[in-house]
Amino acid sequence: MTRTLYHGTSVEFDGNNIDLNASSRPKDFGNGFYLTSIYEQARNWSKRSRQILNNKNSIIKEYIYKEKESFETLNILILNEYNKEWLDYILKNRNKINDCEDNYDIVIGLMADGKIKQLMRDYISDFITEDELLEELQFEYKTDQYTFKTKNSLNMLTFIKDNYDKDGSGSYGK
Repeated sequence: MTRTLYHGTSVEFDGNNIDLNASSRPKDFGNGFYLTSIYEQARNWSKRSRQILNNKNSIIKEYIYKEKESFETLNILILNEYNKEWLDYILKNRNKINDCEDNYDIVIGLMADGKIKQLMRDYISDFITEDELLEELQFEYKTDQYTFKTKNSLNMLTFIKDNYDKDGSGSYGK
């Protein structure tokens, strides 16, 4: 079984030559190559990247993920519920002081809402409880992220094509 995944960016790179060290930190699931199964979500990532880096292009890179094979051969963590395990893993990765080292090749799960930095400060300072933090971090709509953390995991991806939005019009040619 395979699945189509998307990577949204504004940075040109060879889709067959992914550099795991190019990942910016801190991220929900730590250092790695981030993709989503939701095209619109990748589109939002590409627009955000374009704005932050002041680049001209928004690019959605399209991949085929060998899902069945990866589950048979790799160490995969699934965090598909907003619960304590999900929260603890994200807090460990987002906390620059306590970088989360793990043995996972791939981490699949829900995204945290973009307001995580302030909410983490509030939680660490005991201004909000763990339950309040969990509730605040949930998106109103379903989101997902697939983080490929090792070279072995990247072997489960086949690059298909780049979809460009050069003028910001939102027409990507998908």
